[in-house]
Amino acid sequence: MYRIVRQVNNETQALKDSSTEKTKTFLDLDEATLLASKLNSHGTSKYLKWTVEKVG
Repeated sequence: MYRIVRQVNNETQALKDSSTEKTKTFLDLDEATLLASKLNSHGTSKYLKWTVEKVG
C-alpha cells in the first residue's frame, strides 16, 4: 500500500480522505503517483511537493 505525503516545517503531512479524515491509502503505485502529480501541478508552492511513500 502507498500514501501521499509532504513535508511541512519538518513534519510529515499525509493526504486525508475527505469523507473520513483518515489517511488516504492506495493499492496501486501508479494511481498514487498520478494523484500526487496532479496535486503538485495545482499547488502554489514549489517547496511543498507531494510524494508517494510505501506503507508497511
